[in-house]
Amino acid sequence: MEFWQGPLGVMPAWQWGLVLLGVLWALQALGTWRQMRHYRQVMQAVLREEPEGYLGTGAARGVLAKGVIVLLVAGPDLVARRVLLMEGRSVLAGFRRAPELEGLPLDALETRDFPAAQRGRAAALRGAIAQIRKAAEAPALPEPSLSASPA
Repeated sequence: MEFWQGPLGVMPAWQWGLVLLGVLWALQALGTWRQMRHYRQVMQAVLREEPEGYLGTGAARGVLAKGVIVLLVAGPDLVARRVLLMEGRSVLAGFRRAPELEGLPLDALETRDFPAAQRGRAAALRGAIAQIRKAAEAPALPEPSLSASPA
């Protein structure tokens, strides 16, 4: 059995492998927590700044390509007001605006041709548009009456 001398003393090589695996797992958990916190902050900011209309989210996972998350805000007229994209392979990716997609009707966004390298972006946009269309077609809930009280 091979032993290594390290900052924690003498341990067999397989134990150092377990320590390294634990450190990498902790780093991944920290990165995921940071990305989820960023996502939540961006979502809250969008909801504050865009009180009217619909918000749709879409995601596309890439095996070898980049993963994409889209936040799409459309007005009551179903025109894209704000499009935020998070693209990348890393937990360090952040949202950025896509002004070239803002101001377009959802129909134009859905049928837009994207280069082959941006297939994930197109799939994520279609998912966000589907959410918005579903919300726009749903009947509005009646406002609760203040005079009505449970019996």
